[in-house]
Amino acid sequence: MSDLPLIEDPEFGKDLLNQVMELWVGPEIDRRKAEGRLPDDFVLWAAQVLMDVGGSGPVVRLNDEVRAVAQVKTNRPVGRGELVRSTDVDKIVSIGLTDEDPDSAHVTLWLIGGSWRIAFDFRYNATRVAEHIERAEEFFAAAQANLEAGRLNACADSMFSAAELAAKAMLLAVPDEKYLRSKNHGTVRSDFNRFSRDGWWRKEHAALLNRLGELRVPSRYPGKASPMTAEEASELLARLETLIDRARLAASPRTQMPSNLPRPEAAGGNPGPGAPSSGEVDS
Repeated sequence: MSDLPLIEDPEFGKDLLNQVMELWVGPEIDRRKAEGRLPDDFVLWAAQVLMDVGGSGPVVRLNDEVRAVAQVKTNRPVGRGELVRSTDVDKIVSIGLTDEDPDSAHVTLWLIGGSWRIAFDFRYNATRVAEHIERAEEFFAAAQANLEAGRLNACADSMFSAAELAAKAMLLAVPDEKYLRSKNHGTVRSDFNRFSRDGWWRKEHAALLNRLGELRVPSRYPGKASPMTAEEASELLARLETLIDRARLAASPRTQMPSNLPRPEAAGGNPGPGAPSSGEVDS
């Protein structure tokens, strides 16, 4: 999936920004001031809130602590390796996390040109999701090869493994620590069905996982003829490819089109002159 769309609703943008300031950034500034770690005249020009599954709580970064990768349009020619400052930026195209925070969800804010830019990505476990999808693709390729060779039992078993891995990848994007620990077939299947019933994902994806689960045991163990025909295998394989495509959305490049928002009263002040904002941002 490419960059997510620009927030078009200005009221939504204002509400999101003010919530981030009220819930996390403002209290962090107050706490640091009370501890003597920030001066009373502290001026905020960048902030980042990181959220990890199983962590002790959100991590809040302020100003030059922010770490992100930004694609920007500058108002002057910029040479390779040259420092880019906020005064050089005409437009932010996208903002994403660096490799230092591979599995975090985040909200990242920059004050540029008198307006706040806010980017967010609330998907969790991006690295773990990508690993599960890569393994799902391996089993999908094995299922294709088994079908072409007429090995229907092996095809069914490979398809189930691919579908379960894709379903687990989608569950890992949800902020629930149990998916980091669980290796239980039943947990993945029951929770995937529950989320599908609740409208998070298509019911046909859950139906596919259920059907492949029914085929798995009789296909794996001798004693009966394959319960799956070549025609059904071909149809299930096509549906499986759609499921894996859907799972890839949870592991796509983690950049988010920023919204240009008015400055909230909570921030106060103006950014320091020429506060840097560049590729691997050292804001």
